[in-house]
Amino acid sequence: MLGIGHRGVDLVVNGTDHGFGVSAGVLDVDDNPGSGTVVTPVTDDPAIAAPLPGRPGVEPWSTAESRLRIEVVSALTGTANVAVSGTFAAGSWGPRDFDGIPLPVAYEVVLGRGTTGLEVTASARTPEAMIQCRVYAGADLVAVATGRGEAVCTIGE
Repeated sequence: MLGIGHRGVDLVVNGTDHGFGVSAGVLDVDDNPGSGTVVTPVTDDPAIAAPLPGRPGVEPWSTAESRLRIEVVSALTGTANVAVSGTFAAGSWGPRDFDGIPLPVAYEVVLGRGTTGLEVTASARTPEAMIQCRVYAGADLVAVATGRGEAVCTIGE
């Protein structure tokens, strides 16, 4: 399991706490399928929009599009736990856990070889809070989910 530090949360790789915190930056996964996947927290980005109203339309996602942006937002100020995982032809990688993250938050993702899908689970620390996760491929919204306490965005297989 790999967790990436963000705003004071330490880096954990295969159960070992490396204590790098925010300075860890960008990390690669191991040499398994999906290798090369990089998840980078984006901090203090004013471009993160408020929750999208209604049921926004989404565009299809192609596995050829390996650069994605994840955004997690709430109408209320608060924190969330965010887990990012992926699939490939014979299995899966992840999840990469980010716990207690102040909202809104964004992540830049570069998918590794053979990744055919992505799942983002955002869980609000306040169970009754509305939370929304969004996944973009370039300017195209390819997944969006809104829920009370939890939202799950899925693309691909």
